[in-house]
This record gives sequence, C-alpha cells and structure tokens, in this order.
Amino acid sequence: MTQIASIDTKKNAILALLNRPEGATIAAMQDATGWQKHSVRGFLSGHVRKKLGMALHSEAAEEGRVYHIVANGGAKRGAREAPSARSALRQSTNR
Repeated sequence: MTQIASIDTKKNAILALLNRPEGATIAAMQDATGWQKHSVRGFLSGHVRKKLGMALHSEAAEEGRVYHIVANGGAKRGAREAPSARSALRQSTNR
C-alpha cells in the first residue's frame, strides 16, 4: 500500500468512528490511525471542520471527550463563511 492510500484509509477510519452513534474519543482515533494526539486534533480541526465543512460536537464523558459528526452538518450560529479567493485578493490589495 502506498503512503497516500494509507493516509486516505486512516482518514476514512476516523470518519467512520465519528459517524458511529457513540462517537469516538481521541484515544480511539489514535488507536485506529497510529497518530499522536496533536495530529488527531489537527485532522479534526483542519480536515473535518474546515476542508470537509462538517460540524463536530464534543462532550465530556467518563472515558474522555467524545466527538461526533453532527447530522445536519450545519455551521455554528454566527459563523462566517470563508471569503472566496477573489474577495480575499481584493481585500489584500485595498490595504
């Protein structure tokens, strides 16, 4: 298996864990991927929330914080959409 295929498989493993009714802890995601805690948290923030646009919910539990993908996938109230590349360029040249 190539390294890229291995990474995609690990991403899919985390998404499958997050889609379970019981959700997943950081430790469970570490076990599934072999990643360190900071890598799992970075994946949740950068890939799941930002790149895929999925909404995550977390709650404290006995075994640690449990993460779930929210079914409606809606963003938090009051959250702004990221500016398009064109509007970001326009804003940067106006300064």
